[in-house]
Amino acid sequence: MSRVDTILKFCKDNYKCKEVCRDTCKNHIENECLEEFNCLACLNRNYNFNVNPPIKRKFCKNRCYKYLLNKLCLYASEIDKIMSILKKQCNRIEIASIGCGPSTELYAIDNYVNMHQEMFPEGLKYIGFDLDVDWNEITTKNQEIFEPSIIDVSYQLGKDGDFFGYYSNGNYPDVIILNFMLSDMAYYGHNAIKIFLDNLCIFFNNANKNILLIMNDIALINYSKDYNELKKAHDCYLGYRKHS
Repeated sequence: MSRVDTILKFCKDNYKCKEVCRDTCKNHIENECLEEFNCLACLNRNYNFNVNPPIKRKFCKNRCYKYLLNKLCLYASEIDKIMSILKKQCNRIEIASIGCGPSTELYAIDNYVNMHQEMFPEGLKYIGFDLDVDWNEITTKNQEIFEPSIIDVSYQLGKDGDFFGYYSNGNYPDVIILNFMLSDMAYYGHNAIKIFLDNLCIFFNNANKNILLIMNDIALINYSKDYNELKKAHDCYLGYRKHS
């Protein structure tokens, strides 16, 4: 069984909905589960970036499992295509994923490495960073699935999830991945996004080597074109130079 099949089976086996979660789902208890325990509908509402003001629903394990069952292969395939830019032998490289969540990109990396093992004679290191610990069950399972593997998988989560603090010792990763992180930050953490982008620019400017930045996100546009406000991830792509 492939690693992606293993994590999907884990989610399928643990996913329990409707009456089973009725007394434990915070979204139901607080009258936010409006779709008769349809976790996919709840998930889609949570990531509906056209809703104003934004509503981020309570973390729920069922929604976590449903997210991966519904989104993992889609998001992994997007990163898998981007990975093709690594065309030459890379020896051992270090990949840092900021705002990694359940690490859908990890399974894209795994697929790419398996098809091009000759490019990574010394293996590869993946570090996932996230200030939230909601996905802890999945990240723990990821580490179990990837042991042993040519990919060394580790996480820095919660209070340890500060990417800039982790690399403050002068070391730098070879690749940074922002996988749907900017859209989430622009939508829910709007006040912090400019600080993050400023720090990221400083990080790149101070690096002692070239770092590949892989950004995968939603092409939603701020039609007001007011780049004094970074309302969408698309603004961060095209408008940040004007903004700063």
